[in-house]
Amino acid sequence: MAGWEKSRLHHQLTRMCKRGLTRRERCGTRGVDVVITAEGLAALKAAAPGHAQEVRRLFVDRLTADELDRFADIAAKVLHGLREDPPTC
Repeated sequence: MAGWEKSRLHHQLTRMCKRGLTRRERCGTRGVDVVITAEGLAALKAAAPGHAQEVRRLFVDRLTADELDRFADIAAKVLHGLREDPPTC
């Protein structure tokens, strides 16, 4: 779903595993699941407020109330379509 080459994804996951943010778990005979660790979840939660502040600063604060209303209508329409016809990849 990330749209990355397998080697790039493997490299990124290896880096995250080394930092203790994720771990790999066997799934069947050939598969692997990647699981977020408690440390990874803590890092995600710590990053969320700063990320939300930047989204507000760079996106939300630049739009008028009417533009935000139109954007909300468009986003709702797109999300509804995704629920009705989810991506196949």
